[in-house]
Amino acid sequence: MITVVIPVKNEKYIRKTVESLLENAVGDVEVLFREDYGIGQRGITNELVREARGDLIMKTDGHCLFSKGWDKSMVSRMMDNMIMAPYLLSLDEETWTPRHAPLMSEYGFDSNLIMQHLPSHTDDLVVETMCLQGSCWLVTKENYWKWNLGELGLGSWGMQGTELGIKAYLNGGVCVTNKDCYYAHLFRQLEVDFPYQRDMKAIEKTKNIFIQKYKRKNIKGLIEKFNYPLDWDKEKVDNLE
Repeated sequence: MITVVIPVKNEKYIRKTVESLLENAVGDVEVLFREDYGIGQRGITNELVREARGDLIMKTDGHCLFSKGWDKSMVSRMMDNMIMAPYLLSLDEETWTPRHAPLMSEYGFDSNLIMQHLPSHTDDLVVETMCLQGSCWLVTKENYWKWNLGELGLGSWGMQGTELGIKAYLNGGVCVTNKDCYYAHLFRQLEVDFPYQRDMKAIEKTKNIFIQKYKRKNIKGLIEKFNYPLDWDKEKVDNLE
């Protein structure tokens, strides 16, 4: 069984998200969500994972729409060493329908460890990617804890897409996108689009802590595996401490 966990904060679309998850699932799915009462996204997610009955955990945002049979498609292709995401579409807020272009399925991080979208390079149904976007991903409950995917020391919000890629790699796993199913995500471009005031100082602090801890030589193989994406080059990789 999949347990979907959704940390929320003043989220007006949580009902639509839960309805989409349940109406479009074809198997046994549990959905848990909780308002952040001050412990941050990672803290709330950890609480929900502790309560989860499923052996598979899918963390998602509270403003998403899912394709029919998303759960069957994910489970049928999931392996123990994976963190898997459906392919990503943009969600039209007014019509609550997906925009079917662009299709986002591959991701990387630059030398500041910032996640960015990469152009698709394969027609494979399941594609390995350097990291993930962070707004929806599936992992075994065992690996959620073993790989410390809710690491509280990193702060309440930010850098999670890159975190998934690095932690999967350091633990012998992989990040993949499953292009047999999708989720449409409501992207918030401006600060006024968020239903709460983000603490930009805390976000910057998370970024700095993450870079200090994970921008190390032990990710050299991951960068080389994806052929020095974005602004990486051999010199930058060789200079990792």
